[in-house]
Amino acid sequence: MSKQTALVIVDAFPPVAHPTALRWWNLLRHLPEHGWNLIVLSRPHARYPLADNSLLELLNEESVRVEVYSDKKIPASSLVHNVKKNWPDHSISVHSVVPLKDESSKWSTKAYYRAKGLIERFDVDLIVAGGPPFATHRLAGKLSEDCEVPFVLDYQHHWSEAPQTKNHLYARSRGKSWEQDLLKRAQHIMVTTRNIKETLLQNHSFLEHNDVTIVPEMFDEALCEQARQNAISTPAESLHVVHAGVLVGNASHTPLLKAMAIVNKAKQHSVEFTHVGPLHKSEKKKIAKSTESEHVRHLQGAIVDLYKEIANADVLWLHANSEEDAQAQLGMYAGSGKPILFCVPEGESSRQLLANQAGVIVPNKASVIAEALQYCIELKQQGTRPTPKEEMYTQHNSALTAADVSRIMGLAMKM
Repeated sequence: MSKQTALVIVDAFPPVAHPTALRWWNLLRHLPEHGWNLIVLSRPHARYPLADNSLLELLNEESVRVEVYSDKKIPASSLVHNVKKNWPDHSISVHSVVPLKDESSKWSTKAYYRAKGLIERFDVDLIVAGGPPFATHRLAGKLSEDCEVPFVLDYQHHWSEAPQTKNHLYARSRGKSWEQDLLKRAQHIMVTTRNIKETLLQNHSFLEHNDVTIVPEMFDEALCEQARQNAISTPAESLHVVHAGVLVGNASHTPLLKAMAIVNKAKQHSVEFTHVGPLHKSEKKKIAKSTESEHVRHLQGAIVDLYKEIANADVLWLHANSEEDAQAQLGMYAGSGKPILFCVPEGESSRQLLANQAGVIVPNKASVIAEALQYCIELKQQGTRPTPKEEMYTQHNSALTAADVSRIMGLAMKM
């Protein structure tokens, strides 16, 4: 059976080690197993804080082609595979192709010609918009219309109903109009959370339940299992807490550090904390000024190091201020089998955590977090650490999810 070819347009892709980039990296690790050749078109990664070239090495080179298109002159060392200098750098009006002013708009208008060339050159069967930002969705819609190729939208965040547009009625109205136009023409819509799905169905009456599929954030089973086999145990009197990945939005480790100070001050037990991944300068300063700085490690390793630290943890720390940000982190943690200290507003993620007995939910209050840490220490000493249900593992497994996404992509081609 001949393979189908899909063009995946994303704002960020590895070597960028960011949750937005890792979502489609997880899927592209396995989609070739289901008969797909993939071409990824993304922006340069020079503006992101951490690059991990090992992510590209883990992809199937025969089935996945990564194209990085720059609309500016940047050092060649900051580009990824297969960048050709002989592509014309066309420039057109922003509003003639992608009438949406977000950080990717200018890039999208120029990338239109690059993408169109790829569609013709590789006889692309399907376009996938792996946003945000939503200029990538507009770009996919325009390409679909002009090249007569079906397309699928992937929502990782709200668009017209995004919290930042709450006080900007004109932006929300225009966004909803563009959103509605794209949703009507898309062959299928994927979303990360039930909340996004319900919002879309409520705001756009033409959508039916089966038009939108929840595709949760994921972990890589092979890397997770490899790390688990080499995990190192910590002493019974100490608790090793780990945060893996990027702190998104205005999330912070400050509540955890204050809680650690309460527990460590009693000197009965020791709580150690490791952050693996990039950290903003402001967060580094907070850690340095904290009384617990000597109990904190900061590592910036490759993806294998990230999974290694998760496997070595006693407890995983998750602080987020939105449902979508929480889901991105939860997906990575889901394969660990470790309890999660969950400091997130009440919502879909916290309900999922409770249903799967996957950890402890705490408010953003140091004294309560300290009690939770003490509780986790007691459970560790008793050997009764809570283990998440199998359902959580299968729901976020990238290999299993890729099979579902392949089915969605295949059906979209037939519509």
